[in-house]
Amino acid sequence: ISLFISLFLSIQSFAETINEIEFSGLNVIPKSTLISNLSVKVGDEYTAETSNEIIKVLFETGNFSDIKVENNDSTLLITLVENPHIKSLNIETKSDFNWSNWLDLDNEKALLNKESAKEIIKQYKLSPGNIFNKKKLFDLTEDIKAQYTASGFFNVDIIETLETDSQNRIDIQLDVNQGKRARTESISIFGSKAFSEEKLLKQLSLGTAKNSFINLLLPKDKYTELDLNQSIESLNAFYMNSGYLDFKVTNINKTLSDNKEKINIKIVISEGIQYKLGNVSFDGELGNQSVEKLTDLLSIKKGDIFNWQEVVNDVQKITDVFADQGYAFANINPTTEDVLDTVNIFFDISLNKKTYVNRITISGNTRTQDEVIRREIGLSEGS
Repeated sequence: ISLFISLFLSIQSFAETINEIEFSGLNVIPKSTLISNLSVKVGDEYTAETSNEIIKVLFETGNFSDIKVENNDSTLLITLVENPHIKSLNIETKSDFNWSNWLDLDNEKALLNKESAKEIIKQYKLSPGNIFNKKKLFDLTEDIKAQYTASGFFNVDIIETLETDSQNRIDIQLDVNQGKRARTESISIFGSKAFSEEKLLKQLSLGTAKNSFINLLLPKDKYTELDLNQSIESLNAFYMNSGYLDFKVTNINKTLSDNKEKINIKIVISEGIQYKLGNVSFDGELGNQSVEKLTDLLSIKKGDIFNWQEVVNDVQKITDVFADQGYAFANINPTTEDVLDTVNIFFDISLNKKTYVNRITISGNTRTQDEVIRREIGLSEGS
């Protein structure tokens, strides 16, 4: 009996009914807003999990730096410390650019300008009037650093200065020192057998400063992630257009110098075999075009080294032929089939409906009659 009584009293002590919810520490945020956020209401039972749930929900709003929950004689007391409101957020950028020394190869303009700074501040909801949140400020600074790093500024440094006044308003100053952009000191390509490394390097938009004067006008050694990605795409396109359809880049290794101003890149590739064009067939709606006529349009013939770009160009030629017959939305879908070292292509043609001219509107003619212009067009409504 005593065991059951103890268990009953224990349950009662952890499951009291909430008769009132009070907030302490609110200055700006309305009480009604917080009540609507809470999952507990007056009349609910207070359990051991209630306080944890309240703290979790209120912290997720990002409006508070400290939260304390107490249950005092069926009154739920929530003590809060509000985050300050943002009075101002200013981002200042410092670069190595100097108009008096604009010929210096290491001279760089600031990457972040006023407009882009405003945009990123707005994106993270840290504009004046918003509630300050340390997590949002951390994410903003990390985003800025990521943008600079992607553009080759590996020495970027951001100094934060935070000042809160007596009215719990905060001034935020971010001083961004971008440093110097890293330069590509060397690029090496491993795994190539069909082509020399020199020829492959010429396919890349990223390079090294072999000729200082040419590099001044067309700087290939300014490192950015975009240039590296574009270089990899160019390398991929070169191999695909040379018949190496199984080509892939297996590894890219980037090594920074100790001062983070020089970068060495090693690209490892796998070429695979070289394919040639096999059989070409046409399926679907051919309209008034015969297989022979369509085959004659192709610039790539059976036995030629397979070239994806030529296939793309040939698709456009076929599309134009049908477009001139009124099929403006013809769909030419090429599919391929690998057989040993050859590739067969199947062109599936869907002409869809013919397109007709609904209305021709001519504007800007103040001296010439519409009829004169229409005669020269060669098209009319309904054609």
